Amino acid sequence: MLQSDNYTNLRARDAARVLPIFALQSVLLPGAPLPLHIFEQRYRRMVADLAARARDEPREFVVLAIREGDEVLERPDGAAQAPVTYDVGTIARVTSLRHLPDGRSILLCKGTERVRLLERTQDEPYPAGRFMTVPDTTEADADARAVTLVSGAQAALRELFEAIRRVLPGQRADQRHEIERALASIPTEAADLSYFAARVLSTVSNEEKQRFLEAPGPLARLQLIQPVLLLEARLAQQRGSSTRTSLN
Repeated sequence: MLQSDNYTNLRARDAARVLPIFALQSVLLPGAPLPLHIFEQRYRRMVADLAARARDEPREFVVLAIREGDEVLERPDGAAQAPVTYDVGTIARVTSLRHLPDGRSILLCKGTERVRLLERTQDEPYPAGRFMTVPDTTEADADARAVTLVSGAQAALRELFEAIRRVLPGQRADQRHEIERALASIPTEAADLSYFAARVLSTVSNEEKQRFLEAPGPLARLQLIQPVLLLEARLAQQRGSSTRTSLN
């Protein structure tokens, strides 16, 4: 068993990639957009290195959520506490990069795949580490459970979006359009659906989002998410009832 574990660990290290680390006070989920304002010197250097890559080479880094400590370290008073992060995070791929005249940058990124930190390789000039991909595992009785969980999550999402649409003021045509687009884009595959559902939740903490990210597979993730979806739909309906009552 020990030899097998060692062999697995060696294979993981061989397949690992070294990527920059960006510690945030939020959890990035696969498929989620991520706008960033880069102003700290360490991350300016990271962006410079990403920008210098060949055009056909992806500009990527890993977002790790902060368990404790501070996001911004470059403070005048020097009182910041270095962040302690979770080991499981998400690769952020830069889709747009705009340099500002004073050296700051505006990035638009998108979460792609979840990864696990194997070891930190550097702290200066910016943090980086060796990461391995964390694929979804095959879950027991997947076919039988998937039908129930997927249909239940889709129904809960539709209920949530419809409840939100009902409470929107009539003049908010832009928001109504966003809700209609979300309704039309509810995924049918369990893996995509599980992350889609996790991204739209507004009442969950970072700790809960991290649990969603670390769930072994899409069905386990949907099982965690579905009660929260139903709760948020009920809250939206209650807000709608309160609004109608106050207008009468």
